[in-house]
Amino acid sequence: NGSTFVAPRVASEQELADIWGQLLQLEPIGVRDNFFDLGGHSLMATQMVSRVINRFGVDLKLQDVFNSPTIEELAALIDSALIEMSDDDAFDEALAMVEQD
Repeated sequence: NGSTFVAPRVASEQELADIWGQLLQLEPIGVRDNFFDLGGHSLMATQMVSRVINRFGVDLKLQDVFNSPTIEELAALIDSALIEMSDDDAFDEALAMVEQD
């Protein structure tokens, strides 16, 4: 997309970069790279949503990928969803998984 490469800066961005790398067979992936510009398509996006739901325990929708096709944008959605879950026990579990290095 012509933008300068920006490496993942937070855990959620790194997790997404890892998921995208597996699906797209590509690395490095910058947080401002567009999933579809990198060769992603709707079937791959469905697989990515499934992996994100399994990994983070958040309710991500396929439409979210089309509306927010960069790691930076999706990580913000995921982080917001995790914050909204802050009253749930699931939040502590999800946060612990995200913080593991």
